[in-house]
Amino acid sequence: MSDSGEPATESKRSPRSPRGDETPEERSKRREERRARRKEKAEKEKDREKDKEKKERKRKRSCSPRRKREEGDGEEVTKDKEKKRKSSHDKGRKSSPRGERDKDKEKKRKASPRDKKSGSSSPRSKRKSSSRKSSVVKEKDVEAARAAEETAEKLKASVARLVPGSEKESGSRTPSPSGSPGGMSGTRPHALQKLTHSKFSKSIAAATPATYYRCGSSDMLFQNIEQAKKTIASKKPIVEASETIPDRVLTHIPYPETVRLQKLRILGCGEEEAICPPGDEWKAMRDHLHKEGRLEKSAALHLIAAARAHLEVQPNLLELSPPITLCGDIHGQFYDLCKLIDDIGHPKDIQYLFLGDYVDRGDFSTEVCFFLFSMMLSHPKSFFMLRGNHECRLLTTNFNFRRECYYKYDEEVYDAIMDCFDALPIAALITSNVAGVSKRYFACHGGLSPELHDIQQVTTLDRMVEPPDCGILCDLLWSDPMPEDETIGMSASELEDWKNMTFRPNVTRGCAWEFGQKALEEFVTKNNIDCIMRAHEVKRVGYEEHYFHQYDRTSPQLITVFSAPNYCDMYENRAAYLNILSSGEYKFGQISWSAHPYCLPNFEDVFTFSYPFVQECVAQMYVDLLDWLGVDDEDKERLMNVSETYSMIQQRRKARQQRITAIKTVLLSSKDGFDQALKIDQTNERRPGISFNPLDARAKFAVKRSNTW
Repeated sequence: MSDSGEPATESKRSPRSPRGDETPEERSKRREERRARRKEKAEKEKDREKDKEKKERKRKRSCSPRRKREEGDGEEVTKDKEKKRKSSHDKGRKSSPRGERDKDKEKKRKASPRDKKSGSSSPRSKRKSSSRKSSVVKEKDVEAARAAEETAEKLKASVARLVPGSEKESGSRTPSPSGSPGGMSGTRPHALQKLTHSKFSKSIAAATPATYYRCGSSDMLFQNIEQAKKTIASKKPIVEASETIPDRVLTHIPYPETVRLQKLRILGCGEEEAICPPGDEWKAMRDHLHKEGRLEKSAALHLIAAARAHLEVQPNLLELSPPITLCGDIHGQFYDLCKLIDDIGHPKDIQYLFLGDYVDRGDFSTEVCFFLFSMMLSHPKSFFMLRGNHECRLLTTNFNFRRECYYKYDEEVYDAIMDCFDALPIAALITSNVAGVSKRYFACHGGLSPELHDIQQVTTLDRMVEPPDCGILCDLLWSDPMPEDETIGMSASELEDWKNMTFRPNVTRGCAWEFGQKALEEFVTKNNIDCIMRAHEVKRVGYEEHYFHQYDRTSPQLITVFSAPNYCDMYENRAAYLNILSSGEYKFGQISWSAHPYCLPNFEDVFTFSYPFVQECVAQMYVDLLDWLGVDDEDKERLMNVSETYSMIQQRRKARQQRITAIKTVLLSSKDGFDQALKIDQTNERRPGISFNPLDARAKFAVKRSNTW
């Protein structure tokens, strides 16, 4: 892979393919090499032909009769050849009617008494015998013609039985111009002769070959007719295929569901039309979406409206109790979400809390939303959802969720989902109290804020808005902990300063803050929190326990969980979920990724996606044509701005190719795939739409800290 993002191994080009980066000297050198190869190939071909001719001459010489006679067996060879010639001649005479007549003549001549008395006959006797022979031949021809006429009638009847409707098509037979009956020639009595039928169809002859020719022998005719009957009977009738020819390469993958789902109570249908019980409607939704099915627009809008009404009555800060399972980012990976739910269990038995980021990056964000909404409405007391940083109009427009809604549904569905996202709660407080031992966990998507001192401040926020680029709501969705791997190589004093750091601007995200160990300890101590549980960051094994180099602690004060395996199809990470037990203890579960249907970037069809590639080839052909015609650079500029147009098309092509080859960059790299994907995907972690200055953020933070603390 080059620095521009193109594959490291380019496809082989033919010698005639355009090469825009070649100099005239290199092009002429390449042409001379091609001519030399052609010449060498032609010489080799001539040598092969000469060798072949020599071998043929040598073979003929070794097989010639003269050579064998010289070796002593020439007489035997000639005798064998003479015997073969005579036997073949006799067979030919026996097989033809003319040969039979000659044989009869020879027998009569031998049986004649005059011939027995004298070895020769007079010319007069010869004439008489010849006249008698001619009359016999004529009588035989007449008899043969009559027999042929009878066989033709039989043939006509058999054709009528084999092919219905042939009698109507045949009509009356026309007399032969030669005057002989049956249309046979009196001078050429062949064994096989075409029927002179005025309307005889060759299609019938193709179906029954024996009826297309008249045979001289009636036995042979009936044998052919019987054979034709057997052939027709053995033919299987043409039956239409019960299944259509699959248009997929992998035939074991079922074709997408074409009927849109709407017969569910959560989709607005009545009790009589519902296809399953209320508690299992989320299963019907999952099965339908898993087959790449979609919802009716009215059903989708009804589901979104019901989910929004359910979320609006919930507070900003959910108060929950274990046992409960926490899940991190999903990012449009619907098929991995189905595997995650199957691994955790049925929502009627287990409480769920999703920490946000349901859409973008993946190609099945609408399916994720509809599936989660159906689970929440089917089990409203055990299924909960929080808001993430991607549940906003800014990021869904910058990434692919908005485009996906427009492609699969329309703008009205997108706007309805955005309004529903505004109603998602911000955080949750999970409290357990077993045998007098109380444990409290604070859950949100991002992290802490320098303006957030008390958990109850979350309840006073106005969440029904688009998240701003600063403030508590922004920080709860965007903040990150300071990475611990940056302390590698630090001295003891530098490590101590790093531990005492509270907040610093989040340069990676372009907004919010990075909080350190000291800020974390102050928050959990003041609010009596045992641990903060968050999502927002991809992890190699699906989770991370942040100790901030305090390895003497029995449990961490911060945990990150991420539930999208093989994130963006290139991180090769595992997904994890966090189970909080009734006793307050927790444990992790992990899953790997699953296969899913492939979609081109931006949900384009293959023709639209290939336009830049075709345009680049056409532009390169045009440039090469101008070079071949000897057009100067000045004349090229007068014709068109070739260099600018070609470079623009080439850049568009490289940008599209880079989207496809980004995954190959990771997979074909000898380095660690996870670290490589982090470097490639780092620009996508920033908040778009604002210019972030770390110095201004530090000054702003210093003013706020002096006013509040």
